[in-house]
Amino acid sequence: MEHVLKYATYKVEIGGFAKYDSAKADEFERFTLGPAIDRAAKAGLLTPDDIDKLRYFKDNYRNPYNHYNLKKITSNYYIDGVRVVNTNTGDVEVRDIAAEDDPIIQAQAKPRADADNVLECFVFADSVVKAVWLRLTQGADKPE
Repeated sequence: MEHVLKYATYKVEIGGFAKYDSAKADEFERFTLGPAIDRAAKAGLLTPDDIDKLRYFKDNYRNPYNHYNLKKITSNYYIDGVRVVNTNTGDVEVRDIAAEDDPIIQAQAKPRADADNVLECFVFADSVVKAVWLRLTQGADKPE
């Protein structure tokens, strides 16, 4: 998704598929997703709704995974019925533990979060790629 935003914007800015500009290509390679969204919007490849959805995706899915922020990835998960032993008294308490409150629970909850989110992320990314590619190729020569 990030690549297609950069590639499509690059092609708009250089004026088509048959042209190549090495310096501009290098410039696009240095972009992260945020600037790629902004540049694609400026190039007319994104609607205001697309921009909002892409920024939400960047902040809530892409960045936490790229920067391996387990606390954010698992913030809506908890493990219920955890037996917690007080090592001083030997007392056992059963309680629910939010993943955001415990790194060990975060590691256990992450595979569940991954499974819950993978299809939504794929469908979103696929829809962005298709929409941007369609906008890029409408009225333009087909890619070589």
